[in-house]
Amino acid sequence: MSVIGKLFAIIGADTTQFDKKMAKTGKRMSKLGKNLTMKLTLPLLALAGAAVKAGADFEYAMTNAWAVTGEGEKALTAMTAKAREMGATTIFSARQAADAMYYMASAGWDSKKMADAIQPTLDLAAATQSDLAFATEAVISSMNQFQISTKDTGRVTNVFAAAIMNSQATLEKLKISMTFIGPLAHSLGYEIEETTATLMALYNAGYEASTAGTALRMALAKLTEGTGRTKEGLATLGLSLADVNPEMMSMEEILQKLKDAGAGASDVIKIFGVRSGPAMAALLSQGARKIAEFEEKITDTNAAAEMAEKQIRTFQGSIKLLISIINEACIQIFAVLGPIIKDLIDNKIRPAIEAFTKLTDKKKKMIMVIAGLTAVIPPLILLIGKLVTVLGVMGLKMMALLGPIGMVVAGFIGLKLKIFETG
Repeated sequence: MSVIGKLFAIIGADTTQFDKKMAKTGKRMSKLGKNLTMKLTLPLLALAGAAVKAGADFEYAMTNAWAVTGEGEKALTAMTAKAREMGATTIFSARQAADAMYYMASAGWDSKKMADAIQPTLDLAAATQSDLAFATEAVISSMNQFQISTKDTGRVTNVFAAAIMNSQATLEKLKISMTFIGPLAHSLGYEIEETTATLMALYNAGYEASTAGTALRMALAKLTEGTGRTKEGLATLGLSLADVNPEMMSMEEILQKLKDAGAGASDVIKIFGVRSGPAMAALLSQGARKIAEFEEKITDTNAAAEMAEKQIRTFQGSIKLLISIINEACIQIFAVLGPIIKDLIDNKIRPAIEAFTKLTDKKKKMIMVIAGLTAVIPPLILLIGKLVTVLGVMGLKMMALLGPIGMVVAGFIGLKLKIFETG
């Protein structure tokens, strides 16, 4: 018998061990690849994707806010740092803080004013569980109506938060009512505290936002312009316009004057008219002192921050805070990945695509053919790998039937298995 024949006989006699090793190695490789893919590759890709999305969204929102200010690069740096600080310490993300800054910038505020106002505004939104954009708009409009400096933003947010705590007021009601009464109240010398306290009394009397604001504005306007009806109504009580002049007297003092003069509902309606008279009668029935009590409750408090802190202690608050912190971590990852990806896009991918668009149709066709072949190669390699595993299970007996060529292939496979075992 020839040497090759003996070798065929040996292989044909017993390849069980080789079969087992080959099958075992194939399974081991498949399991390792699957574990690495599921436990390492996919999570890392997901994290990188989330980081890029969060970072890119924040960058875009921040740039929008900065662009509206018209300020230089230093302002962008300061605004970015402040927004990220808010994202790391509040239940709002840095992206949401950037959105709030956009509304502030749209109101004409510069980066320094934003830095003063952003924390109290976020506190109010968190305290009242309000939409951040809405809360920001409410704060900005009220501050503009009463000409309050951004350094005193906390004063406004605390007044609103305390009003919500101590009456049937809501942030939505206050924002709407202030649209009607705010400008006139300020022009008459009324502070935001007294105006809010008066609105609180009207809310408790059942008045809705626009009705309360409109009625209060009309009542003050009546006393300011002093029409014939208003004068006549006051005269029947022995009062003059000077006795209830809103430019000189507070709402509490005006109500007290009317009470002391013995004003009833009919008198008040005659003085203020059928539209604002009922509201003034409602205030009069609660007593002048009621407005003063409300004003005391909403002045010099830290209500917004205290309410926000209570919201954070809840389960939902913890979840929101966690999401906010995760968002900050994503932004930090993006700070590293972003420039790399941007450089790849700007200096590699885009130039390559631009170059492709300038090629002739013949060259484009050739590239597409090559690309198609390249796309086919990986599946072929995978198919070959599967065939190797199947052949290992079937044994080398089939290869022996192929003659000397089959023996050479078997030798290479055996060498590969040995490498995997020792490796």
